[in-house]
Amino acid sequence: VGVGGYYWSSTVSGVDSRYLYFGSNATMSSYIRANGFTVRCIKDASAIPAAVGALNCGSATLTGNLYNGSVASGVSASVPYTAGNGGSYGAQSVSSTGVVGLTATLSAGTLANGAGSLTYTITGTPTTSGTATFAITVGGQSCSFTVSVGAAQPQYPAGTVHCTGATTVVDVS
Repeated sequence: VGVGGYYWSSTVSGVDSRYLYFGSNATMSSYIRANGFTVRCIKDASAIPAAVGALNCGSATLTGNLYNGSVASGVSASVPYTAGNGGSYGAQSVSSTGVVGLTATLSAGTLANGAGSLTYTITGTPTTSGTATFAITVGGQSCSFTVSVGAAQPQYPAGTVHCTGATTVVDVS
């Protein structure tokens, strides 16, 4: 392994190529390709549009719990895909149907080459219990994943303790 290296750049139709040399310092210069200098073209992954073979919404996994009337916190859904091309996809926000009041948000990112998964963060407050459905489209494929919303959880006043079943109160003062 050496201590320096060249990075070459050019356009397909251009006659000049440029290089950036890294060593004890960095230098940039231009040369005419006719002088015999070769150029290796490297494709920028951010310029590749995302493509997947399939989204598998039926195998989506949920992290966290959702309850009617309670703000979603720390909830996400992971949707697997196959045949990703390593391309980039944009951010996406999808509102729920069925049980409304929720939003699934996907941050911009890059697909894996092959199989991978997309993680949607779920926020909001569901208005009823039941099934919330999110219709997504990524990499030219579409599907809908579902999440269950449980019944409203009992709310107890701050500073109180709720006990179920047989209970013995012990004074520890």
